[in-house]
Amino acid sequence: SSNNNNNSNSSKGKFLVSGGVHPREYAPPQLVFEFAIHLLSNYNIDADITWIVDHTEIHIITHVNPDGRIIAEGVRAAYWRKNVNPGNERDGCSAGEIGVDINRNFDFVWGDTGGASDDPCDESYMGSDAASESETRVLEDYARSIFPAGQQKSDPEDMMDVALGEGISDIYMDVHSYGEYTYYPWGHVDKQSKDNEALEALGRKISSFNGHDLWAPGHDFVYPVSGDTSDYMYGVLGVASYGLEIGDDFYESCNNFESDVLPSNLPALMYAARVAKKPFSLGKGPDVLDLSAVMVDDYYRVTASASDSQLVNIDGYSNFNTGGQTITEVRLYLDVHPDDYDGSSTVWNMEAVDGSFDSSEEKLEVAIFTSSLGISSGRHALFAQARDGDGYLGPVSSVFIEVDQVETLPPTSLPTNKPTMKPTDEPTASPTTNPTETQSYTPSTFPSELVTNPPSPFPTFTITVEPTNSPSASKSKTPSQSSSMEPSSQPTENISSHPSVHLSANPSYSPTSAISSPPSSYPSMGFSFTPSFSPSTFVSKSPSALPSSIVSSSQSLSPSINASDDSISSPLSEIASPALALPLDESEQPLQQGYKNTTSTTGEIQMPNIQETINDAPMLRDSQTFAALLFVPVLLAMRWL
Repeated sequence: SSNNNNNSNSSKGKFLVSGGVHPREYAPPQLVFEFAIHLLSNYNIDADITWIVDHTEIHIITHVNPDGRIIAEGVRAAYWRKNVNPGNERDGCSAGEIGVDINRNFDFVWGDTGGASDDPCDESYMGSDAASESETRVLEDYARSIFPAGQQKSDPEDMMDVALGEGISDIYMDVHSYGEYTYYPWGHVDKQSKDNEALEALGRKISSFNGHDLWAPGHDFVYPVSGDTSDYMYGVLGVASYGLEIGDDFYESCNNFESDVLPSNLPALMYAARVAKKPFSLGKGPDVLDLSAVMVDDYYRVTASASDSQLVNIDGYSNFNTGGQTITEVRLYLDVHPDDYDGSSTVWNMEAVDGSFDSSEEKLEVAIFTSSLGISSGRHALFAQARDGDGYLGPVSSVFIEVDQVETLPPTSLPTNKPTMKPTDEPTASPTTNPTETQSYTPSTFPSELVTNPPSPFPTFTITVEPTNSPSASKSKTPSQSSSMEPSSQPTENISSHPSVHLSANPSYSPTSAISSPPSSYPSMGFSFTPSFSPSTFVSKSPSALPSSIVSSSQSLSPSINASDDSISSPLSEIASPALALPLDESEQPLQQGYKNTTSTTGEIQMPNIQETINDAPMLRDSQTFAALLFVPVLLAMRWL
């Protein structure tokens, strides 16, 4: 493992999201892939996405357990959950029972049979030792390499009662299905952690977007899970850690995924990315909602609402103690993110529409007279951030505005009938030795009178007009790519607001197949082939036996696979394409053809020959199992527009 952060920019928040720990859960890999596409497609178009990508390292692992995914696609009746490590066959397990549950194998509270099984044939088998599986080790090492070494605990299990505190950075999220839950530590025991207030505040806000219930101590603690990714990331690496159980089926239908799962969970992922810089602190602060800027005559009317309670006090739960503080101020920054503000940029104090800040919910407005302030023509970014009565700053919201070029009339050569001023014998005003006073004003709300703003806990300032710091987009049809056969201790390129693109293959994992370049219709994405595998949670209502009838022919998120093929293609070939959700027609149902001894004389469906499938499939385990990793440390911020 590595404790260095050479591949990261420490000034940026980091968000690591993973999917595919349990192969039978079809929707999670698709969701995290769609998240990457959403960021890339809307960068430099949507103001919030643009600043999030510019200020955040986003690391996306679509398939933690690719070997298992091959079985889950080829033998749907198996409902494959574990990896395909055949090492425990000697313990008497059948071909359909081999493997280790990756989400019970992480090196934190490993071996606790209250939340895992020591039976090698069981679905929740913990493995022969902590982090015994390559998928587990790869995810542990990768997360350790990007998250701050200073937050990692030296003796994690003895330090479980030591709070991380509100000053920590970075967030991890593992996506599973199904059940519609949001969960956070502790998962191995129904006991709140020392950071529970911060974890729950942010967990509630995440659930406000997708309507999930909380699987957490003190709420609906469904059952304990030991050795999982969520507890490991929080308890060992010291970052905010969450999990999602999305959808309502392992084999989620395309219709439900596209109409419900995707639109409700993309905003949840976006919110997690929004607070990655300081998740425990920003999660307690007020949110700026519905920020908009509309041109009215010769000024921009900027409106918003600020709420300390709306996202945290969710339906079905009592009001939370971080959600009732009064909004004390909301600041609006021109072309500079609040984290980058150095006192020299233009800033406004937004005004409460009702005249005073006296509630946890406030409507806000401010007028921006672009011409009188000398704001240059072109696109500019406005950033809003609110503060509550406890001093907590909330997440930033942003919107773009367009300032038109001001045209001036050319001088006329036509004569004028108006007389010129006659010379006067009166002396002109003599210069004074006392310098005149220069007044500075904070632009006010409507109408155009200048008003004095109330004192603020922020430093005082004088409005100045400086060149914009808003990001400009540079188009490049052929972004440079570097190919490296060995990981370097030095970053291939400094991560900045102009991220680079790289493609590398780590020989220590001996990848056996290449991934084609991403579609040209999307911005260039850097694929870093780092073995990735990991987290997960519970699989509620998991079938203990195979279905007794043929699997439904309804569409699902599984790429179509013909079970009669001699080999099953690796899911890696699908990762480079955004069209992962392919329908299965009647002729492509895996269990309806191709397998030997599939149907008995009575017509009852029997277990397909899984061992034959494993032998025939091009398993990646032979070369140190690895999965495609969409590594977007702001590689996502390709300036491609």
